Amino acid sequence: MQSLAFVSDGKLLDTMTYELDGTPCGNISEKSQCLYNGDVQSKFPKDVYLKENDIKSYLGVSLVDMNGSPLGIMSIMDTKLLDENEIENMQSTLRAFAARVEAEMRRIKVENKMQHYANKLEQSNQDLQDFAYIASHDLKEPLRKINILGEMLEESLETFNDKQKKIITHMINGANRMNYLVDDLLQLGLIKTKPTTLVELDLNKVVSAALEELDLQIIETNARIDVEDLPTLKVDKVYIQQLFNNLIGNAIKYKDPSHSPIITICAKKNLQNIWEFKIADNGIGFDEKYAEKIFKPFERLHNHETYGGTGMGLSICKKIIERHNGTLTAKSSIGNGTTFTFTIPQE
Repeated sequence: MQSLAFVSDGKLLDTMTYELDGTPCGNISEKSQCLYNGDVQSKFPKDVYLKENDIKSYLGVSLVDMNGSPLGIMSIMDTKLLDENEIENMQSTLRAFAARVEAEMRRIKVENKMQHYANKLEQSNQDLQDFAYIASHDLKEPLRKINILGEMLEESLETFNDKQKKIITHMINGANRMNYLVDDLLQLGLIKTKPTTLVELDLNKVVSAALEELDLQIIETNARIDVEDLPTLKVDKVYIQQLFNNLIGNAIKYKDPSHSPIITICAKKNLQNIWEFKIADNGIGFDEKYAEKIFKPFERLHNHETYGGTGMGLSICKKIIERHNGTLTAKSSIGNGTTFTFTIPQE
């Protein structure tokens, strides 16, 4: 046995190693409690420690985990006999103290195990990030070559017939789309593994920045964006910016061709101290039976020739909101626009 704490005369002494065989402490592994008063040396003649320190009395209890497996021993050894009138009180006190020590040792054991798993998870996440970067580089390298060769061929398009020109165009478009897809896959992987850095941020400024980035699409579609006053919250600046970019961009992309887009952005706090944001549009909408499907990677309700993109945008948005301990849902109907609702806790 290796002692964790050894106290004598009110002083914490150096830890000690104690051979259990033939000792009163060894008996405790088979019994929950042992008491020897005046006869401890005669009962355990092999225990050199008892003789060297003239131990006359011994009181000990076992420490076990939740499954009853031994965690350790707690004992009192004294050079004088225990008071017969105080033994019962001493036993009760030792049992109570032992129960507290058991709980603390279990807590430490659980914390150590959790820390072990946390370290393994952190290493796994780092390995995943490293793999994602390497994989994205290796995947994009042949795509770059395809693009270069495609551009070289494109420069000589006048020497090709219409069918050959169409094949080259499809090749270049496919390589570009694959390039965007690799980027989005990498982004999705990073959101799942990269730690979230929260800072106080005025979301009115975030939306303004998103509208600046989408300025060309807004002008081309003559879109109107109505933004109500938004709160200041602790969020990850990079991810929350991407969220608004994606959702507003989505509302513009899936506009009804018969009229210009009108997009409304608002927020309110509920009784649970959670902010609920809504981004509503008057676009083409979709059948609400697909409301869960649209948040899955690669799932599309429309072909990519008509509506560009990789089919990863909403999946990325959902992961961003989940990293902020919120939810993201959609309500829609065909021809009547779509409303995306997401939540972010106040704290």
